[in-house]
Amino acid sequence: MEKITLLYDGGCSLCSKEIQHYKRIDTRDLINWVDITSDPKALNDLGLNLTETMQFIHAVTADGDKLIGVYAFLAVWERLTGYRWLAFFIRATKTARLLDWVYFRFANWRFKRRCKYGCAISYQISVKNQKQE
Repeated sequence: MEKITLLYDGGCSLCSKEIQHYKRIDTRDLINWVDITSDPKALNDLGLNLTETMQFIHAVTADGDKLIGVYAFLAVWERLTGYRWLAFFIRATKTARLLDWVYFRFANWRFKRRCKYGCAISYQISVKNQKQE
């Protein structure tokens, strides 16, 4: 199975806890984990923008295809022992669209709450820190 890149908001405590769990069980190293708050350059390299990527989880395949929301989670789960059954079940029952709709509602709420005073701050701090190194 090909490796994917998952971009996530490391400044979100919920997101970070979930990703840390996934990292622990990624024993086959099939996922490149990128915290966009500490590695904003990765966004430019992949042709993504900060606001959109902060708002919704993104995955990028080896071919450059971009997966957003539940489809990004499915790509992750297909690569993780213990979660492959979940990805299979969601695809088999054709519930991905419904779950994506629910995820987008939650993600919009989380983004508005997380970025109430602007998300560019974390990006600027990261860029400033990179220039000092």
